Amino acid sequence: MSMRESCKPAGDPRTAQHKAKTLMMNAQEDEPESTREIQRNLLVEMLRVAGLDATDFSDAHDAVPTLLKRIEKLRAGERRLRIMADYTYDWEYWILPDGRLEYCSPSCKRITGYEVQEFLDDPGLLDRIVHPEDVHVWQEHCRTATAKPEHLHAVFRIINRAGEEVWISHHCLAILAQDGQYQGRRASNRDISARKQAEAKFRKKNEELEVYFSSSLDLLCIANVDGRFIRLNPEWEHVLGYSVSELEGRMFLDFVHPEDVQSTLATVSRLDNQEEILNYVNRYRCKNGSYRWIEWRSRPMGRLIYAAARDITDRKQAEATLQQSEENLARTLQSIGDGVISTDREGRVVRMNPVAEKLCGWKESEARGRGLGDIFHIVNAVSGKAAEDPVTRVLETGRVMGLANHTVLVSKNGEQYQIADSAAPIKDRDGNITGAVLVFRDVTLEYARDKIIKEEREQLLSIFNSIDGMIYIADPQTYELLYVNH
Repeated sequence: MSMRESCKPAGDPRTAQHKAKTLMMNAQEDEPESTREIQRNLLVEMLRVAGLDATDFSDAHDAVPTLLKRIEKLRAGERRLRIMADYTYDWEYWILPDGRLEYCSPSCKRITGYEVQEFLDDPGLLDRIVHPEDVHVWQEHCRTATAKPEHLHAVFRIINRAGEEVWISHHCLAILAQDGQYQGRRASNRDISARKQAEAKFRKKNEELEVYFSSSLDLLCIANVDGRFIRLNPEWEHVLGYSVSELEGRMFLDFVHPEDVQSTLATVSRLDNQEEILNYVNRYRCKNGSYRWIEWRSRPMGRLIYAAARDITDRKQAEATLQQSEENLARTLQSIGDGVISTDREGRVVRMNPVAEKLCGWKESEARGRGLGDIFHIVNAVSGKAAEDPVTRVLETGRVMGLANHTVLVSKNGEQYQIADSAAPIKDRDGNITGAVLVFRDVTLEYARDKIIKEEREQLLSIFNSIDGMIYIADPQTYELLYVNH
């Protein structure tokens, strides 16, 4: 230190930068020229590293305060970057060309279970925790990363300290110096185990849906509101005869029966308005030219239509056959001279023919669904008491039953008819009783005729018995006596 410097008052306020500059200047006065040149070159290099240009200063030593400020700023920036790196959620590291880790973020413990220092002290730990089945993936990635400076990505598994399998999404990028020299690679590792598990569940669910889609006996369909088949299951081939590849991508209206095109277009319009459609029926052309009846349940989702359909051709044919049978039965009942009433298993009226309507005084439309006793009111002609309902006995016993003699039907309007009838059970193909049928006829005139005949016979016999002479009646063929008076 110079005498001038040592004589300055002790309390003279000076900054650290000013002291550093003064010391260097004084040292240069006492040092050889070669040493001072080295110091100047060193200062210039420090300025360059700090991003400063020595030519911006009249004297290199004037740059010392700026240099110190820049160094402090760089240190503060380094601390901020360190904090940012240490607090990243992903596991970050910088691996040097020789395989050592220059930096490793604390997130490594959350993902691997190992501490930062363990990775720094043991460069081979990173390779050893790779899942045995994925070692080839990791090794190939490392070979590629050494040769290529661009961004690379790999997905593999590791085994953490607890022995658990962890899926890693690994991204890395080469670190190059300003002169292009390779400084290693910066890597970022993210734990994607939850995503992989979700993908596995999703994949399994898709596989289950695919099995269901392929094995369903229903016609499953994904189409769009533009009228085009997008995806179909194999059942379409069984029903229509076309292969799935022949149908997918085609306009479904190409296969719709001409008489059903307009109603189909109207239904698609409703689906386009996001309206769910249930039980819509139309006809589709088969490969052999015939048509099948198809019943649809469709649900729109945006521009797509998800539908499940069923071939109901057999049902339609059965319904047509049943309708024809119903019409034939109705015509038969219309032409029968007896009254006919059929009931269900609970004795409620299902059908009446016109004769039954006339005798009971009820229209079929009025009587349908009512109990038989409400419309078929019968009494004993002698006592006037209510007679037993034969249908009730038939439903209980399953046997054919007839009415007792002297049974009178009292109609809705109060008219009375002497009737004769019988009731029989209706059974299905398994022998189960499903209802009963009651057949009855008006025998009022027959009863009146029989009464007259009986009365006339009694009068004739009374006359015969009052004659004194013998009177007899014999069979002209056998001469057998049929009657002899008293």
